[in-house]
Amino acid sequence: MRKAYNPYAILRKAYNPYSELTESENKTKMIDYTNKSAVLKAVIKDGCLLENADPSLKSDPDVVLAAITQECYALNYADKKFKSDKAFILTALDHCNGWILSYVSSKLIEDKEVVLKAIGKDPCAIYYAGDKFKKDKKLALELVKREGSVLKYLHEFKSDKDVVKVAVENDYGDFAYKSASQELREDEEIKALRGKKMESALAMNRRIKLKEEVKVEDDIKVEDVKVEDKPKSKRKTKVVEDVKVEEAKVEDVKVVEEVKVEEEVKVEEVKVEEAKVEEVKAKRSKKKAS
Repeated sequence: MRKAYNPYAILRKAYNPYSELTESENKTKMIDYTNKSAVLKAVIKDGCLLENADPSLKSDPDVVLAAITQECYALNYADKKFKSDKAFILTALDHCNGWILSYVSSKLIEDKEVVLKAIGKDPCAIYYAGDKFKKDKKLALELVKREGSVLKYLHEFKSDKDVVKVAVENDYGDFAYKSASQELREDEEIKALRGKKMESALAMNRRIKLKEEVKVEDDIKVEDVKVEDKPKSKRKTKVVEDVKVEEAKVEDVKVVEEVKVEEEVKVEEVKVEEAKVEEVKAKRSKKKAS
């Protein structure tokens, strides 16, 4: 019996907003798992919370569809009838990726309509399809034309030069070449195709890197203008204004001090004049007395 594989299992905890709570805490504090509306809201965030739902809701198509749309692995927590329900799975494939094929019944992985729709969403879903599909050369050619790395799942065609050529030509990495048989990996035509593909990939990487470097330089220039020039100009203007204000204050202080000094001088002069007058008066008084 095939063991269901969940490619998202490692990531579940990171994306599960309730992962730090126990099941009882979820039930009492966060979610009423007997309430359809509450469960729908929960499984939209984390499809695998369907595991805690009331059995009646695990049989509800709306709830199950919402759960597997978020994560197709949640089909394992639904009522078993859904794994064999062709109409439901076809509808589900409108909302989730082809990996759901790994969780359906053995009957449906042999169903042409289901399999073609699944691999239409993701060519790699052929891995979970029935053997008859993996032995179909026409289908194999269509798949590797879309994504060359799919060759690693097509064991029947790893020694087929026609399929391997198309796979290598349409591989974004080096998976197709490495998946081919030893004999074809040593084939000069296949090696030449691989070399050409690798050169093309390297050239593309260089172009992408160059574009990124140019973009970074442009961003730096823009930041220089924003962070250095404009703020610096503003700061310089502000400093000049501050200096002018300080100079005006100093001038005002000087004027005030000069006025004050002049007034003090005048007061002193008046006092001197008054002293002289008093002295003259005193002399006259003495003369009269004598």
